[in-house]
Amino acid sequence: MNRAELIGEVANLLRTSAFGAEMLIKTAPNKYRHYTIDKRSGGTRDIYHPAPALKSVQRWLVSQVLQNIPVHDSVYSYVKGRSIREHAAQHVRSNFFLRLDFVDFFPSIDDQWVSEFLLRRAREGFVELSPNAIPTVARLVCRKGVTPRPPALSIGAPSSPAISNAILFDLDSAMHQMCANLDVKYTRYADDIYCSTRTPNVLRDVEQYLRRACGDICPKLRINEQKTQRLSRRRRVLVTGLVVTSNRRISLGRDVKRKIRTQIYLWNENQLRGEQLAHLRGLVSYAQDVERSFVESLKAKFGVEVIDRLIHG
Repeated sequence: MNRAELIGEVANLLRTSAFGAEMLIKTAPNKYRHYTIDKRSGGTRDIYHPAPALKSVQRWLVSQVLQNIPVHDSVYSYVKGRSIREHAAQHVRSNFFLRLDFVDFFPSIDDQWVSEFLLRRAREGFVELSPNAIPTVARLVCRKGVTPRPPALSIGAPSSPAISNAILFDLDSAMHQMCANLDVKYTRYADDIYCSTRTPNVLRDVEQYLRRACGDICPKLRINEQKTQRLSRRRRVLVTGLVVTSNRRISLGRDVKRKIRTQIYLWNENQLRGEQLAHLRGLVSYAQDVERSFVESLKAKFGVEVIDRLIHG
């Protein structure tokens, strides 16, 4: 697909003219609405939501243009059929854990990196894009940030998860192979990297290798030193927010369970409405996916009818 064909596809998708498609492409990096959401760990997270027309184009790019670009099997974020629970379960048999994540993950993946990545994948036959169409695709998926930073992926765009998953394929491959040779489990969930093993002292070598690999393969990514964790089963182990218990099971954790029980009580007393009620329903749905036995205990405590009414509205 060359640039003219891409413009035609965008025009057809949006039911506009080629000129209308060109105008969308020209203004795409600025077509985002900013808002914040609270982080579970405290503070806020910046979200940049694309305008409806741009969002439609980004979804189309993911489903029709970028769908054959490989994502490594060690990745569990934004992958159909995989869950946060399944990700945590990969590490339940381990005794020693390493967690690293990246500073400003999406904003570090800029338009130049996206363009170079797509050009390479096009030459390898994974994406049908001509070289003259690739900068246009990069423009459609990257938001203009604060100068002097170049346009980059953003939290809130539907194309960002798919591109970030695929663009780290080489890093994931190198880490998976190195860890397999040492009997270490390697997984990635978005910008969170987890390595775990039953063998003591191995993870020091894994961490050193990972840092070198990031510098060589993904030099624009920086490890967030404040969030680096080196744990053993002597302490509580969290994997993407879920507790790996001493009997090697996955749990929501006591704090989350206590919060859910408290909010159900308040709701049952007609003290919870609107966004708070929607948040509670989301938490209970999340609990069903992660720890179904806990939801059964809620039914025993509050009554089956109460929990079913909460879940189904």
